[in-house]
Amino acid sequence: SVLITDSNGKRIKPKLPRGEGVEWLHIQNVYRAADIPRQLTNDQDARQTLNKADSITVMVGLNEVRDGKSATEALRSIETNIQPLIDTNKPIIFCEIPPVANSISDKI
Repeated sequence: SVLITDSNGKRIKPKLPRGEGVEWLHIQNVYRAADIPRQLTNDQDARQTLNKADSITVMVGLNEVRDGKSATEALRSIETNIQPLIDTNKPIIFCEIPPVANSISDKI
């Protein structure tokens, strides 16, 4: 599976399960949903990584909320910007692992 995450993905990737036939690829420099199409357009390595993967895992973080977007605006941004992933016709998994250091209010 290809892992598309924010900066926390680098710390999470080594802890992901591995087994026979499981390889985690990682598209880097994706901090917000808008970075997904930008990376796939501008980075040939990112496109090759996506093409090589059997499935896609997207970690949804708090960066969009921290930018001042409402939950609805963040959802619309994700819906719009994952279109290149949907176009691959590969299974897509979304997960949220927010590292909230100060309080739960950001996640809420």
